Amino acid sequence: MWAKKTVHTRDLTPYITRDHDQSLSSRLAALYEQQKRSWPQFRRGHEAMKKAQVRTIQLGGCWVRCQYTPHRITSVSARVDPRSIARRSCFLCPENLYPREKGLPYGEDYFILCNVSPIFDFHVVITHQDHVPQQIEGHFDTVLELVRDISPHFVLIYNGPRCGASAPDHLHFQAFPAQNLPLESQAWAVHPHIIETDQILIGAPSGFSRRFLTFESDRSEALSLWFHQSLVALAETEASVREPMINFVMEYQEGRWRMVLFPRRKHRPRCYHRRGDQQMLISPGAIDMAGVFVIPRKKDYERLDAATLHHIYQEVTTPEDRFSRLVEKLREINETGAYR
Repeated sequence: MWAKKTVHTRDLTPYITRDHDQSLSSRLAALYEQQKRSWPQFRRGHEAMKKAQVRTIQLGGCWVRCQYTPHRITSVSARVDPRSIARRSCFLCPENLYPREKGLPYGEDYFILCNVSPIFDFHVVITHQDHVPQQIEGHFDTVLELVRDISPHFVLIYNGPRCGASAPDHLHFQAFPAQNLPLESQAWAVHPHIIETDQILIGAPSGFSRRFLTFESDRSEALSLWFHQSLVALAETEASVREPMINFVMEYQEGRWRMVLFPRRKHRPRCYHRRGDQQMLISPGAIDMAGVFVIPRKKDYERLDAATLHHIYQEVTTPEDRFSRLVEKLREINETGAYR
């Protein structure tokens, strides 16, 4: 079924901007342009994205971009409870794709599609070819390879099944140009590291409205090990047998992987569930946590201010005491060498 959805090389060639450049990032850019021409629903989504209104809010020593994108209303308001998921068709399975929707295979298990309601130019979705649940365990090493292959032009994000994934029943990631996310530049300012070895740097930057960890390494096995250790530590602080609530953003630049990991407390803030004028339809995922708030209703876009934004971040991010325990646990693991 996926073979029928694969765009032919001859259809991509006119959109390759540099002669004989068959890198994955070049082919993704070409796919995006080809699909704008051949897939009407995606073309309309792209045109809606280009009309998005944008304003910035200063939040302490950093800033956040608010983006009014009414075409994202379906994703932001998606019902992700088990009963609703069971009742709808999976929009990431090949039999349910749009007739003119096509993409590119990646490796043996993944397929790359354009996001029908893009938030940015060249916004794509990398979906598993099988209908398997959204969970990162067992797939992180593939993510490292994928991020390296889409570099240097694309950044990858992951939304956990309980905090941002609109398809928690089907494993997928998203990618787009890295310069779209404000935190991608802000998070890497000079901060003391909680762990600093010849294999990896791990930081816990302060002064932001949300708490997160940063990882930087040129060794995939070290990053994979410490990501796993972080999930184990988070599961202990969360007292959960399921995947801890996380989002992450990852890129590969100049031979090094860089990842920002957001431990979460909850998916949607209280204002999302309120009624009438008290409601604000805001549902943070990795993109929002990384500094771009996607807002589908104009009244919410116009009234969102720094105080409300700070409160939403504080409400959905992991609480300070839990984050402190996570940091101390990672330090303890590093000092004792108690790798699992």
